[in-house]
Amino acid sequence: MIMQYTLNKNTAGEIKIEFTITATEVDHQELVVINEVNQNRSFPGFRPGKASVEKIREVMGDKVVFETAIERLMKKALSEAIEQEDIIPAGQPWYEEGSVKKGEEVSFSVTLPLYPTVTTLPDPTTLTFSKQTTVVGEAEVEVLLGKLRESREEYSEAGAEVMTAVGQKITVDLEIKREGVMIPGGKTENYLVFTKYPENYLPGFIEKLLNHRLGEAVEFKLAFPADYANETLAGGEFDFLVNIKGIAVVSVPELTDDFAKKYGKTDLEALRTQISENLIAENAEAENNRQQQGVVELLVENSKFGPISELLINQEVNKMLAELKSWVNSKEVEFEDYLKREGVTVDKIKLDFTPRAIQRIKAGIVLGEIAKKQGLAGETDQKTWKLVIDYLVGVMVK
Repeated sequence: MIMQYTLNKNTAGEIKIEFTITATEVDHQELVVINEVNQNRSFPGFRPGKASVEKIREVMGDKVVFETAIERLMKKALSEAIEQEDIIPAGQPWYEEGSVKKGEEVSFSVTLPLYPTVTTLPDPTTLTFSKQTTVVGEAEVEVLLGKLRESREEYSEAGAEVMTAVGQKITVDLEIKREGVMIPGGKTENYLVFTKYPENYLPGFIEKLLNHRLGEAVEFKLAFPADYANETLAGGEFDFLVNIKGIAVVSVPELTDDFAKKYGKTDLEALRTQISENLIAENAEAENNRQQQGVVELLVENSKFGPISELLINQEVNKMLAELKSWVNSKEVEFEDYLKREGVTVDKIKLDFTPRAIQRIKAGIVLGEIAKKQGLAGETDQKTWKLVIDYLVGVMVK
């Protein structure tokens, strides 16, 4: 390729390559682009592959042909420079155009993040991560049994003499107004209120509904929290009108052998045994996860690193943001709705992610160094990391 470049390695964990490409090479690449289009598209009045250069330029536009050629040359120039200089980038390149004009020499620069160096890597066998032992007692088993009972709870309509109370399911028609005007979405019919869970409603809402009878219309004022996700409602006081249409009382099954049979066990004692075994297995898995995370964090904490590229940090933050968006979408929630509900912005999330992004980068570098030292290699990066972490757990957990 007819190009020139210069390397500038900075102290921030990056390398900047400045390129110049001759106008002759740009013209040649334009012809390559035009020829490829000619081979893959048909043009009225021309046999396949026989359209004139002028016709293709007319259809595509000179600007598109030129920009396509420049994009290809930039990528090709970078690829050749990386190979010639034996550079191993740690992330995606950052392109900056210099002089890019048709008929002239093209100049541009590319910044590449480099892998941070580990200036100090302790011997893992000299570090200790303490294991924890948890015992599953009767109390924990009984708590879970109670939750199983609650999962089987049933509601039945109460008589007219029953007052609203904690633990009921109340059916209401609800109106919320401010200064006599209904707020958007403020009218709801047959709204179900579970008085057992006041934390799921506005502060004070459940308390206002207690000790009333079927058919009553309850009026009161309530303020939305100052940090409420909907900014138009946050901190404001509103008038509530609640018509009580139904009161259902809850009943939970007794802990008997018949109850245990609903979960595939012969009797209650067998169910208790199964719950205990499940809790032991869950605790063991949680402890294993704690150890795997802990040994890596301890190793990173006792290591020292060279400068970490801001470009690499930003790319890791964006990767974490993409992971968050994927998780939110898996819950069938729009990301914009998630931001409103949490009362955060993308910029705030990125800022909060930055320390973790740096930690993730350091962890990856440390694991890579340990893999080299111990000669550990799997079929994929993930399998290699597992081998390394298993090794660290084996020598550090005591």
